[in-house]
Amino acid sequence: MNDLLFSDRRQPPLELYQYYNLGVPIHKEHQRLASLANVVWLVETNKGRFVVKEFINRDFEFVQGNQKLQNIVNGKNIHTPSFVHNHLGKTLTKIKGRIFEITEYIPHALIHDTPAKDYHRFLRCAGVTLAFLHKTLINDVTLSAKRDPIINRIPEAKSLVQTFLANYELLRERTPTSQILKLQSLRKLINQTRIDRIKLADAQAALEFTEFDIVPTHGDFSSSNLLWDTVKDVLYVADWENFAFRPRAWEVQKTVSMLCGKGYCHPYLDAIDYNKASIFLRSYHSINFLTDRHIVDMLQVAKFNSSIAWLNFMLTKIMLGDYRVLRLIPNDEDAALYWRQNHEIYSNWLNDIVMQESI
Repeated sequence: MNDLLFSDRRQPPLELYQYYNLGVPIHKEHQRLASLANVVWLVETNKGRFVVKEFINRDFEFVQGNQKLQNIVNGKNIHTPSFVHNHLGKTLTKIKGRIFEITEYIPHALIHDTPAKDYHRFLRCAGVTLAFLHKTLINDVTLSAKRDPIINRIPEAKSLVQTFLANYELLRERTPTSQILKLQSLRKLINQTRIDRIKLADAQAALEFTEFDIVPTHGDFSSSNLLWDTVKDVLYVADWENFAFRPRAWEVQKTVSMLCGKGYCHPYLDAIDYNKASIFLRSYHSINFLTDRHIVDMLQVAKFNSSIAWLNFMLTKIMLGDYRVLRLIPNDEDAALYWRQNHEIYSNWLNDIVMQESI
């Protein structure tokens, strides 16, 4: 992979501003926004502020389909940032093999820097929005999203682990010096959890969640994709590339990990802030009821993600030369084993909060 691909030196081509009639850029280098999948900039010109996204490892047809999806979603009163049209009236532009999309900039709160009471408001809004998404889009016959075969993550993770370990020395040579200790910790963690992955893959009951209550899911309902306009009290949902049909319990549990973790490491490995999780789940449940079966499945999803699914994302990125993901490996290796030690505690908490108190 080109070393410049995820480098801070990579910038949008100057022709892009002409194609979209955006005016003259105020800064020579633009602020990079959080994204581990694509390259995204906040661009400021004499005509305003815009978000420029360059798609990585996506073809033109896929991105066109993704934009069509967002137009459908907007029609369901789920807010997404508006596309900016280029000089041809199109919302996608291809320049020298690079694919770009530009959207309006949504002034929004930096969620992780907000006071606790504001973050709690955000969690309530996020819970309601996700529940509405699951409940509303399930009846839309115009959606042509694929079914995500989650169970395939098991052989994929096994193959990725084998490839990673076989090529470890070469990867170590290519890893930035500042990240070598993280790479070593990753290898150690993979070896430490080998038996956990084998046991889970062999436990048929632990995988039953993959076939229950399949609904349209966003796929990455994380704080980097949720733009909360605190003035209008509106939540905009960005980045729909991972949209697919999946188990409802899978997305609810994944979102608990993404929005309610303590921020120590990869969200699938991270410790849960139970106060935040309670606020999010109460709000979700008020719109879209969670049954006893959903709770059981959420527990299985937590175990599956912390044992297997986190490796799919991490190792795929590393094998492509994107070492930024190594920052998700904690300095304290015990922090990455949170779920091995706390799954039973989480199980008891979910049963108490969700089942007995009916949220």
